[in-house]
Amino acid sequence: MLRLSQDSLERASAATVLPGYDRSEVTVGTVHFGVGGFHRAHQAMYLDSLMARDPHARVFGICGVNLLPQDRALVEAMNRQDCLYTVLVRHADGSTTPRVIGSIVRHIFAPEAPEAVLSVLEDPSVRIVTLTITEGGYFYAPASDTFDMGAPALLRDAANPLAPSTAFGYIVHALNRRRLAGVPPFTVQSCDNLHGNGDITRRVVLELAERVSPQLYAWVHSEVSFPGSMVDRITPRSTPSDRAEASELTGLVDDAPVSTEDFSQWVVHDDFTSGRPAWQDVGVQMVADVAPYERMKMRLLNVGHASIAYAGRLLGHEFAHEACEDPSVQGLLVSYQREAALTLTPIPGTDFEEYSASVVRRFRNPQMRDSVTRLTDQSSTMLANYTLPVVRDLLDKGLEATAAITIVACWARFMEGRDEQGREYDVVDRRGDELRRRAAHHDEDIFALVRDNPLFDGLRERDSFLDEYGSILRAIRSEGTREVLGTPSAQRAASSGAP
Repeated sequence: MLRLSQDSLERASAATVLPGYDRSEVTVGTVHFGVGGFHRAHQAMYLDSLMARDPHARVFGICGVNLLPQDRALVEAMNRQDCLYTVLVRHADGSTTPRVIGSIVRHIFAPEAPEAVLSVLEDPSVRIVTLTITEGGYFYAPASDTFDMGAPALLRDAANPLAPSTAFGYIVHALNRRRLAGVPPFTVQSCDNLHGNGDITRRVVLELAERVSPQLYAWVHSEVSFPGSMVDRITPRSTPSDRAEASELTGLVDDAPVSTEDFSQWVVHDDFTSGRPAWQDVGVQMVADVAPYERMKMRLLNVGHASIAYAGRLLGHEFAHEACEDPSVQGLLVSYQREAALTLTPIPGTDFEEYSASVVRRFRNPQMRDSVTRLTDQSSTMLANYTLPVVRDLLDKGLEATAAITIVACWARFMEGRDEQGREYDVVDRRGDELRRRAAHHDEDIFALVRDNPLFDGLRERDSFLDEYGSILRAIRSEGTREVLGTPSAQRAASSGAP
């Protein structure tokens, strides 16, 4: 079987949707840091659609950049395939549409070619730099709204203009090169799941720029735009079965396919000082304020994922759709969504109840086979960024927060590292060792994960949180998760023993 490449495209099966444009006409105008499954199923796919209908969009071709050692294999696979790859769009009716995406035209593994990355960024034809580097890549602590600018990687990058190691190091030094050469700046756009991602990106870039030079700081402050965005498309990790299916459906060997759902949404703050593609022509919502959309998605979908992930893991479910089909788990999800909807800012034309129902339907799509393990990775970061802000908001407003606090209690029980059948599992988390040590003391201290933990700033001092959290976690540990999820909080009489 032939490998997917530019030369073999004509041999793809009739069922395969191919790029609807001549890729030789595409030039690099976008650099993306953190190419992974999500970027390739989302932003790159939107641009691929636009290139097929708008020749002017073809000057915004993507040069992908990856920074982490574990990304080398993906970069090599993409380059073997002329940066082409298959997206397997999985529909709830059981069908799958294979689509080859052509909008990425170059892909660089930065640790081996830092100057190549800087040269691309310095090129005047590059007008947009986008990011999907995950929450940890921003060195940001949402609970305290502070940055760890003393992180060794950032300190090294500030002093090392020739071989940075972080996306922000590359961005800042490339902007400085452009400033010194009299080249206008590019726009920097975050596509990560962070509330206020545009503002967070601006603040990190400015802080690092100030360490490089006052002149650069002033130039970035006045000339560079940082539009925020809300992104939404469930994209599980690719598996060997995805690779086999992509080859079977297309008739071409593909070492870098992506599996995703048939739903996609992208809401972008329309603030691009150096121009942008006409994304609105392919369904992107260009708006003046992204914040209400961000909050809706993060609180109803991202925390919704948490509601099924921790409880699902404890109950032994392997996949998200299995957990969501469990009446106890789905009940927690729906109850939580009702609570969280009361904290949202109204959006014209959007019904939060309908949106919540659509989230449940998406979670229940058996085609996705989205692993519960993926959803629980880096759970302390997810808790800090998504779940705990909802709890704080509900309590501040004097609203019911039982379901939201139940999610936190399920997370605490999850951190013990074994499910309710006694099976152990790995906790993949930057703070995993510390948090598991804390959770090991739940028998003698039900607040072991909360006490003196900065994650819970603003909550560990509140009796309204501690009483309910302690009561629910005690009940989960003594009665079981399923029993607790089916029991209204008013029926639980256990005293919390709050500190």
